[in-house]
Amino acid sequence: MNMSQSEFAKKAGINVRTYQAYEQGIKLIESAHIKTILKICIILSCKISDIIEDQEILELIESYKKEGA
Repeated sequence: MNMSQSEFAKKAGINVRTYQAYEQGIKLIESAHIKTILKICIILSCKISDIIEDQEILELIESYKKEGA
């Protein structure tokens, strides 16, 4: 993917400084809105589990999927 930070941030619907804070680990991606997380996953063509490290969140997502809601 050949995209500047500002282009990425714009596609994700976030401020470039917020993007930089996620990238540098200053701000946790887990605290982002689900819409932002999903946009980032789409841009990166990755799974949520590729960018979310919080095991409780990942377990909740799996539980939600199993419920078929």
